[in-house]
Amino acid sequence: MNNVAPVTSASVPAVSSPQVGSAIPAGPILFVRLSAGRLAWAALALLAVFVVLTNASDVPGILSALRHADPYYLLAAAVFQAVFIVNLAFFYKSAFAVLGLEAPLGRFTLLGAGGYFVNLVSKTSGLGGMALYLNEGSSRGFKRGRTVTAYMVTVILGHIAFFVTLSLAFALLYTSGRLRPAELAAAGVTTALLLAALAVLAYVATDRRRLEAASGFVHKLGRRVRRLAGSPPDANGDSAEDLPGDLYEAVNDLRREPARYARPMAHALLVEVLGVAVLFASARALGADIGIAGAIAVYAVSVLFSMVSITPSGLGFVEASVTGFLVSLGVPLHHAVAASLAYRFFEFWVPLLIGALAVRTLTRQGTAQ
Repeated sequence: MNNVAPVTSASVPAVSSPQVGSAIPAGPILFVRLSAGRLAWAALALLAVFVVLTNASDVPGILSALRHADPYYLLAAAVFQAVFIVNLAFFYKSAFAVLGLEAPLGRFTLLGAGGYFVNLVSKTSGLGGMALYLNEGSSRGFKRGRTVTAYMVTVILGHIAFFVTLSLAFALLYTSGRLRPAELAAAGVTTALLLAALAVLAYVATDRRRLEAASGFVHKLGRRVRRLAGSPPDANGDSAEDLPGDLYEAVNDLRREPARYARPMAHALLVEVLGVAVLFASARALGADIGIAGAIAVYAVSVLFSMVSITPSGLGFVEASVTGFLVSLGVPLHHAVAASLAYRFFEFWVPLLIGALAVRTLTRQGTAQ
């Protein structure tokens, strides 16, 4: 990683779109965001150097493990990650289609990769990527309320899919006697947050009056992420009036006809399956024979630490947790560290690069194709 601040949906449009210059003060926003980005990445780089220096004796063994990695399993990990990106596009396309919001698969591929990138580098619980979809919806004439509703559906389905994976990992850890205090605490906190969020959503979304009361907050959130994305005011329904009705309709559809959401739910579950597959192939490439059950448990723990950590996508924390868990499964330290680095290369750095390119492409195109 060089010293250039990561490209985000908040920074690029501010300098590339003439329309935005008159809407928001690009200079101060760019300065603050680029400075914060440089400081964050510099701190992480310093942390990485410190870790390497304090464990210098382990570096040769780690490098040796990486040099002797199985190329076929590495290729499998790359293929799984590629399928992950394509499946993400199908996930968003199918979820948006339920609400009548149609766009070509190619656009959802860019939006999925770009939104995933924004969510990787920001701590917004998956909401940061909504800015790209609001931009796209505006250019296609979609009402803001339906765009926000469709995106919130994907967030909810994604959380449900991970909760299923977490429950399976919990069961596997418990039956194998490997449920350690750190994983138990992280899983407990995350489970409580997920259940609380779902309970609040269920309470609000099942009553139109409560939805109307909450719509103001959601509307402000939508306008805020739109401003951060450097977009001009929405000319296609920039009001909160249609949001409660759209949300209420979506919830009622889900209650009356849950089968309508079967396809996006299947893609949401496949997101988790492919995540486990990437970890399994990466571990096997570096000689860590942990089995499918071990891969599910390690994957769930890695996602937990990425959610509760303070760094973008748990950078540093996830690597440490994956390494520690692999060692607890009997994997030698050098191979565990190498496997963790290989996994994060495919799971974090590859999507980061592809997502940055997707955000640039969406920004330069400006309008829907």
